Amino acid sequence: MKLYKRERYLKVLRGVAGSPGIKVITGVRRRDEPVYIQISRYIDNEETFKREVSPLLSIRDAYPKIIITRSKQEQYSYEGIKIIDIARWLKDEDACYV
Repeated sequence: MKLYKRERYLKVLRGVAGSPGIKVITGVRRRDEPVYIQISRYIDNEETFKREVSPLLSIRDAYPKIIITRSKQEQYSYEGIKIIDIARWLKDEDACYV
């Protein structure tokens, strides 16, 4: 496996370092196309929602961006970021590529 250092991606991660809460942002590649995935336990209040979407909104490319959370809702989108309930995501083999 070849390791690629992604300075732009690392810069985004460094930008949220030290902020409250647990941050998990990962980038995966599918057929040479990045997919940004952030995992958050809950995003049910406005402050938490803003905190969780801001790192993804700061990435200025057109690749898919997804937040996986315990929303207990159908999948929806916010400014191009797909919000997917963890239970639905776990059931759907193709959910992270939707």
